Amino acid sequence: MRTIQPPPKTADSDLRDPAWVKLVAHLIKRRGRRCERCGKTREDDDSPVALIGDHIVERRDGGAVLDPDNVQLLCRRAGGNGDGGRGGCHSIKTAEARTERLFRR
Repeated sequence: MRTIQPPPKTADSDLRDPAWVKLVAHLIKRRGRRCERCGKTREDDDSPVALIGDHIVERRDGGAVLDPDNVQLLCRRAGGNGDGGRGGCHSIKTAEARTERLFRR
């Protein structure tokens, strides 16, 4: 049983910044609309996969905000990628980073 509940993750103003939005759009164009963790390209309804630009080394852990080498494109919805319905690869990666951070303290 977990004794410490992490706060819910919310997008901050840096992730609504036009420079960030432009970088993610550029990466999707350059790398393709594909989850870089599971390879998913389409949703269950055959629409293009919904992607989130995710910092590999999270910003709070010292990761560079606008460095393309520190950004991966991850799917955000469950379905068809073996994530057990937990919200896609982005949610899984975020949960893993939170767990690691909790045990580092």
